Amino acid sequence: MSRHDKKTLSGEKKRQKKPQALKRSWYLGPGTFCCRILPVRLRAWALKKIEASLRGQQLESEEDLSGRCQRFLVEECAFLSWGFLALILMLAFFLIRGWKGEETIVLKRNAFGSGSRDQVLYLEGEEEEKTVSVTIEEQGMGKEEADRLFDALFRDLEDHMRGENPSLVKVNKPLCFEEEISGYPFELTYQPEDISLIGIDGRLGENALALGKQQHKETRIKVTAAYKTLRKTKSYKVILTAPPEKEELSVFDKVHNQLMNYEKESREEPLVTLPSELMEVSIRLPGAHNDEYTLLLLMIIIPPGLVLRRYYGLKEKARERRKEAEEDFPAVVHLLTLYMKAGSSFSSAVHRISCNYLEGENRGKGRIAFEEIVWMDRQMQMGVSQKEACIRWGERSSGSLYRKLSVTMGQLLSKGSKEADRILEQLERDAFDRRIDRARKEGKETETKMLFPMIILLCLVMAIVIFPAVVRFQGF
Repeated sequence: MSRHDKKTLSGEKKRQKKPQALKRSWYLGPGTFCCRILPVRLRAWALKKIEASLRGQQLESEEDLSGRCQRFLVEECAFLSWGFLALILMLAFFLIRGWKGEETIVLKRNAFGSGSRDQVLYLEGEEEEKTVSVTIEEQGMGKEEADRLFDALFRDLEDHMRGENPSLVKVNKPLCFEEEISGYPFELTYQPEDISLIGIDGRLGENALALGKQQHKETRIKVTAAYKTLRKTKSYKVILTAPPEKEELSVFDKVHNQLMNYEKESREEPLVTLPSELMEVSIRLPGAHNDEYTLLLLMIIIPPGLVLRRYYGLKEKARERRKEAEEDFPAVVHLLTLYMKAGSSFSSAVHRISCNYLEGENRGKGRIAFEEIVWMDRQMQMGVSQKEACIRWGERSSGSLYRKLSVTMGQLLSKGSKEADRILEQLERDAFDRRIDRARKEGKETETKMLFPMIILLCLVMAIVIFPAVVRFQGF
């Protein structure tokens, strides 16, 4: 036994061991089970489609091809099985979480120096929903510049303190007493002159709410800004007018106010904890349901998508191998013609082509046309007649060119012909003419594809040339 035959037998043994190891893989268990319970007709139809795509992609026997089709079907069924199992687990998780419900909503507070952020929340009632915004301040106060001008602070503070009022000289709504202002490291303290008019939290007192339409009251508010040892106080004049007519707050406004109170109470904590339901209104983060729906959609789409990708990958690979075989057809006809015109028989010519391929530079590159010739050479070495091997070669080949060549060679081998050399030369001439025509066609297609980029480049060149002229003469 030659060295090449020993390598071939060892390679076949490895290929035979690989399917057994593949069957023992744990992740293929669901695929094997699904293949067993598939209806006979459906399994036969699937195997037929897979075999049509796998046939001719590599040199192998019918038994190996059947085993490869079975493995491919098991892998695809395993993909679908695991995908649907993950989908079921995800649905169960969502159902359990929806049944149990979320008690709290946790929002992470920014570290000091990062500033505050606005968190949008969805409030859902029985028949209505509303979107509110909760301001999440930074975690605490750190060391910042201590020499910031107090005048700039107090100018900005006047706008902040008036709240929804047009100015401090016309106040009929609660004032905004903020403990700190973004951009300043000072802690603010408010001291109203008369708490019956303005409370220490900025709300209007009883005497302010009792003012008539033509009445007004004047008071003052002292504001102290302190940072470590720096301290400065300024007094603001406030004129109170009659309050506007009271409007009953909606349930969403009440929930919003309560959320702001929760946030204010946890200013010193790194996390803000909010309830998921308040006053029969559900609270959730934006995109919470959308993320779940997106994940479910992906779990439904990905397993079939992987199966289709592998199937169309087989189709594309088979198309590439057919194209490669058509490109090698002139070389195959040329070599057969060359050896047979030199006096070799058909079997000798096939054997020489096979040996040159296995020992040459193309060995291991998987040229399908020459792989089929190697297969035909082995068939004839095993005792199959030249005509029978040639007919089987044509049946295995997917291209019409090789089937036509096998029929022609079969006729020459069975009947014999004095015009065999002329027929082979004509086949060789036609093959090279077809290859030249194909190259011209591909060249024309390439020219058509390059037309659009050339147009874009031409427009860019024209723009580069015209733009300076337009800029230069735009004043005329």
